[in-house]
Amino acid sequence: MYLIMDLIVVFIYFVLPTLLLFSFFYWLWFKKYRSKMNSFSFIKEASKYLLAIYFVYIAYFCWFSYGVPSESLKYNLIPFHTIWTYVKEIQIGTIRGVAIWNLLGNILLSVPFGFLVKLIFSKTTFKSVLLGSFIFSIVIEFGQFVLYFTHISNRTVDIDDVILNSLGGILGYYLGNVILPYADGIKNRLTQRQECK
Repeated sequence: MYLIMDLIVVFIYFVLPTLLLFSFFYWLWFKKYRSKMNSFSFIKEASKYLLAIYFVYIAYFCWFSYGVPSESLKYNLIPFHTIWTYVKEIQIGTIRGVAIWNLLGNILLSVPFGFLVKLIFSKTTFKSVLLGSFIFSIVIEFGQFVLYFTHISNRTVDIDDVILNSLGGILGYYLGNVILPYADGIKNRLTQRQECK
């Protein structure tokens, strides 16, 4: 219930203003470069708006929603340390649900990033999405680090989150590869219908 309320509040106070600003500047850009655009793709344009919404929610839940209270910053700079700890906890059975949720949650967190980037930039490569996902995750973790010392947020900083987020971005990229041909097929059929008319 609290999650739903959070989603609604964030949408009203943050997402809507962001969309209005994005729409305004995008309209200015579109008006200026419209003549240079080869074609209009509804899926690509919709994906841009979805990516903007996604960034707002990520910023809120990763930076501004308060975590578990702690007297000092919790961090891990050893790759795979937290992941291996969670794997052992799953095997033993201690806090299994929490461990699975943290592993899957960090992967699923960035799946939309890789997916939407692939839909927007159809020719983007595996390496580009991997690098983009890595930088995206680094920005999240660095933001959590900075906001901890400003007492705005109380999140942990973990290199394993970067690894899992990067993996999620790659999964989103491959999902985009699967969806993109269907999207192109729908676009081609609509174009053919318009030409027939």
